[in-house]
Amino acid sequence: EAPPPMRALLARSCWRRVRERAASEARYVWHRRQGYSLTSLRRSPPLILLAAWHTYGVWLAFCAIVCMAGNTFLSWYIGWYGKVPTEGSSDDSGFPYQCFFAIFFRSWLLVHVTSE
Repeated sequence: EAPPPMRALLARSCWRRVRERAASEARYVWHRRQGYSLTSLRRSPPLILLAAWHTYGVWLAFCAIVCMAGNTFLSWYIGWYGKVPTEGSSDDSGFPYQCFFAIFFRSWLLVHVTSE
């Protein structure tokens, strides 16, 4: 039987070294991981920065949602107030009291709910 070619021997030895190194690194990580607890992780500066970053991201998302909701409410208010002169009034003075008080109550309700 002929000996295996040199290239095949080199490939086998290379893969053997890769497997041995991966196994030794896995053992090292496993032993190092055993020393961690939640209290030590809470004091870790990278995790504190990561928590602060996520808090900042959640705050930005909340602010964006509030701004979009405010924009939607404002566009509804402008659209509704734009219909006031075109709708008929309930008396001879020409001022639509029902629409005025509906808009007034809606604005008061919006301010009251958002101030809570």
